[in-house]
Amino acid sequence: MVAPRILITPMEVAGVGANLQSGFRALGIDADLGWCEDHVFNYDCDIVGGPVWELVRHLGNATKKPGMMRYLAFILNIPIRWVLLVNVLFKYDRFIFFFGKTITGTSIDLILIRALKKKSIVVFLGSDARPPYLNGKYFTQRPRRSSFWSRLKWQSRKRISVVRRAEKYATATVNALGTSHFHTKPFVDWFYVGLPTNLAATPSLFEDWPDGPLRLLHAPSSPQSKGTLEIETAIINLQRKGYKIEYRKLQNLSNKQVLNQIDWCHLVVDQLFSDTPLAGLACEAAARGKPAIVGSYLANDKGLHFRNLSFHMETFCHPDDFTALLLRIANRDIDLPDLGNGLYQFIRKQWNATAVAGRYMDIFEDTLPRAAMVDPVDNKCVMGHGMRGQYLPRFLQEYIDAKGIDALGLKYNPEMESEIIRLARSVRVGNPS
Repeated sequence: MVAPRILITPMEVAGVGANLQSGFRALGIDADLGWCEDHVFNYDCDIVGGPVWELVRHLGNATKKPGMMRYLAFILNIPIRWVLLVNVLFKYDRFIFFFGKTITGTSIDLILIRALKKKSIVVFLGSDARPPYLNGKYFTQRPRRSSFWSRLKWQSRKRISVVRRAEKYATATVNALGTSHFHTKPFVDWFYVGLPTNLAATPSLFEDWPDGPLRLLHAPSSPQSKGTLEIETAIINLQRKGYKIEYRKLQNLSNKQVLNQIDWCHLVVDQLFSDTPLAGLACEAAARGKPAIVGSYLANDKGLHFRNLSFHMETFCHPDDFTALLLRIANRDIDLPDLGNGLYQFIRKQWNATAVAGRYMDIFEDTLPRAAMVDPVDNKCVMGHGMRGQYLPRFLQEYIDAKGIDALGLKYNPEMESEIIRLARSVRVGNPS
């Protein structure tokens, strides 16, 4: 049997594409990365060339820049992408689309792939599927104008449309249960497939542990949604109490520079309001044998949302428990080297790039076990991502008051809709807004 040619497209997210490509190649499968725009963190990868791809990337990058030229680039990019689609349809047999996107930004890519009896997987990676009204990225302080709520509703409808087209036309969809609010059908569990990770040859050393200062690393892509203020406040308070802590905050650095800093630290402080215990930075730390603190409102419900994960989640905590956890670590009550080694072994055995690529092949060949599938009706994540819990009820109440219950887009999932309505109605006078 001839091995299929695979295209991974249209954009890089957290180095997933580059690592997945290396996994396929380790299996002897030809896989190309077809990026329609460059990534800000400059992940080291081998992307497909040629004049059409180069032009699409050039125009895609131009649409991200300020000024009138971005609009011209957007207009020119549309027909060029259609030309690109025709080229790739006859060159590749299997397609993996990241971030819920297609090359043309329409359903036509998926429809034509199916018509040609080829296969596609649409992979959702967080904010591409998560309801905007549960995403701290979209949160603003009051006053919030009518136009704000209209845009939030439009963003929600857009997410729903992207999920629906994937469910209808793709061979399979991959997502995490905690971001599956808009799904209507079972899908492949992201945590079963895994985040393809390039493993360090050996775990990096814990220099000066446990007698030296505790070395903490924080690299927020969005300080507000990552909880940077609360993280730094807790660190400063411990330093004032006499705890020896060295702290570094990294921003606007390349992926390679961040990886070098992971080798320096004892512990990565990833974020406080996540909906996954092992996102990109935490996973890269694990691949070097370093644990990461990840805060999440799902931390007390690990068994349901993360049933396909098999590592010890001692540093996965509820946001309210972050300071207490950090204090335990500062007192050396948690053996960080032992915890880091456990994470390293998990990555080595389960989430190495080759193993993950093999699971994508299982999806293409429809040979996944039953445990790999999850049902969106099991999703219990109502506290969202990147947003402080005390602000959410009033935020939801104002959204529903402005745009109606239908704006939640959850009619097919009445239990989730009822729970969000209940949370919105829990607002009391004097609550933060």
